Amino acid sequence: GLTASSLDLAFEGTSKYSEEEISKFFDNFGASYGSDVKHEYTSFYLSGLIEDMEPLVKMVCHVFKEANYPSQKVKSYKKRLVADMENLSTSPEGIAERVFRAEVLRHHQGLSIPSSGLKNDLVQLKSSDLKKSLSYLTQKVRRKIYLTGSNEVKKLPALMEKECGWSANPKYSRQEAIKPIKHNNPKPKIVFVPIKNSNQAQVRIGRLLNGPASSKNLEALALLKNYLAGSGFISELFTELRVKRGLTYTVRAYADMQAMYGRSGVGTFTKSERINEMLATIKMIFNNLKIGKFDSERLKLVRKNLMGGYLFSFEQDENLLENIMYLQHIGKKEDDLYLFPKRVAKVTKSQLVNAMKDSFDWNDMTIVVVGDKTLESKLKRRWGRVHTVKWQDYL
Repeated sequence: GLTASSLDLAFEGTSKYSEEEISKFFDNFGASYGSDVKHEYTSFYLSGLIEDMEPLVKMVCHVFKEANYPSQKVKSYKKRLVADMENLSTSPEGIAERVFRAEVLRHHQGLSIPSSGLKNDLVQLKSSDLKKSLSYLTQKVRRKIYLTGSNEVKKLPALMEKECGWSANPKYSRQEAIKPIKHNNPKPKIVFVPIKNSNQAQVRIGRLLNGPASSKNLEALALLKNYLAGSGFISELFTELRVKRGLTYTVRAYADMQAMYGRSGVGTFTKSERINEMLATIKMIFNNLKIGKFDSERLKLVRKNLMGGYLFSFEQDENLLENIMYLQHIGKKEDDLYLFPKRVAKVTKSQLVNAMKDSFDWNDMTIVVVGDKTLESKLKRRWGRVHTVKWQDYL
């Protein structure tokens, strides 16, 4: 949580400006900024009018060099984050997401911990730690600058190097070997998280995807996750779980890669008394798709929907830059942006089956269920062994 905290609090004050003065400065220009900390890379964005970028860049560089992390601000920040974690009892969805990540990635400790950190890490943060972290991040770690706008933006890298003191681009880039996990299990692992007074069951189902991303057919993965739950009412899970059976109101699916690993997942909820029916339905769908039982008309509609809507996602400049940054990170070419629809059109049924086996084989799933303690016995009677855990142990 050190990197995320150092960026979250960097604009709370410097040796020259207070947090209020910094906030008013950006507000006066109508500018926006922020950061996104992932396990494999971190990004910072700045958005504003072209004619205002010089003063904006100067202020950002000033903050990067002079952030002083007032002790009272750090104390309040830690108190708020810890309180949010301890109040997860009121958010079954939050508990499910946190436990699911930890369980799916449990063999890789650095990845299983949220990028925002754990409670025991956060309470130890000091201003001096945050200063060192920000200095390390901005001065020692290899960086890339992504720009969009008119030709005038081309002068910004030189300005950044001057104002931020970036005399040279560092060479350090985190490289962590992600040991592949052998998936050949006789049945899925079920993890149950009891909470009080809940009439719903939160459900998360998925697994670690062995990397690297360069070895994956990303177009097949994209088509598969949209077939499962990414295209609204025409999606398979949506149709079976909501339309036909009324088991849930919503469901989502993903199968996404970072450079060296990825995760597949399905997220949904249902009434406590229908938890086994939901799991049995999802198992049926997964097993049918693994042997190629794709509905041809549904697949046709999902494919058209994915191809037709893809480029609209880049209407906003920041989305375009984020996707270019992601493609470079996983070792793909920028050409993939506009070639994606053509490649989706060529994804074969056999490729979808392979993607299904690689991402959503029922026996290789980790299933996390969050709900009332009475669910434990229901799950055991239907599915056998259940690992019961305390959500507080994942803070």
